[in-house]
Amino acid sequence: MENKVVFTLLLLCGMQQAWSLPSEFADTAATELVTEVTDLTTPMPAFSCAARPGITVELDKLAGDWFEVARVPNVEQTQCLKYVVPKELKDNKLEIQMHFISTVNDKWDPAHETVSFPWSDTGIFTGEVQGTPVKYMIADTDHSTYALICGELGSAGRVQQVVKLWTRDRLLTDQQIELIKNRYNTVGNAEDLFWLEQRDAKCSGFMCSAGSAVIALCSALLLALRSA
Repeated sequence: MENKVVFTLLLLCGMQQAWSLPSEFADTAATELVTEVTDLTTPMPAFSCAARPGITVELDKLAGDWFEVARVPNVEQTQCLKYVVPKELKDNKLEIQMHFISTVNDKWDPAHETVSFPWSDTGIFTGEVQGTPVKYMIADTDHSTYALICGELGSAGRVQQVVKLWTRDRLLTDQQIELIKNRYNTVGNAEDLFWLEQRDAKCSGFMCSAGSAVIALCSALLLALRSA
C-alpha cells in the first residue's frame, strides 16, 4: 500500500514539473498547439460600430469560454484575458468571470474579477469594470467562433472608445489572424490592432506559482511516508 502511495505522489509531482516547464519548452508547446485549433468557420461580415445599436444575443449560445485576442486601442493594462460567460443569469444580471494578467506598474500578476451587467438581449451592457464605468455592445457574433465588442470606457466627458475581439480559440492560426485583419480593415486599419498575449508560456504564471507549493507538498508527504 505504501509503495502505491509513493508511486502516486511521484507521478503527481512529475506531472506538476511538466506543467511548469521552462519558457523555452513552453514556447515550443504553444507553437505546436497553434496548428491544432479550429478555423473561424463563420465569416465576420463587414460592420461599423457606430452604425450598429447592438444585436440580439442568445445567452445559451454565448455561454462558455472566450479569449480576448485583440483590441484597439491598447488602453488597458491587462494580458491573457479569458472570459467565462455563464449559462444562466443571477438576479437578472449577467455575471462574467474574468481571468487575466495585470501589467500595472510593469508587473505580471495573475488576477481574477467578476463583472456584473444587467441583462439585455439587445447586446448592450452597462456597468463597471475595475472601478471604471463601461458600456459594452456586442456589435457582431456568430456565438460559436467570434464576437466583436464595441465599448466606451469612462464618463463625464472622458470617454475612451474601444474595440475588442473575442474568439473561442485561445491560440490562433496564421489564417485566422489574416481573416481578422482583413475583416477589421472594413472598419479601420488592421495595423492598429493590438494583439494580446495568450501563449501558455506567458499566461500560466498562476499555475507556475502554485506549482512550487504543490512540489513542496509532495516532498513533505514523501518524507513523512519514509520516516513512518
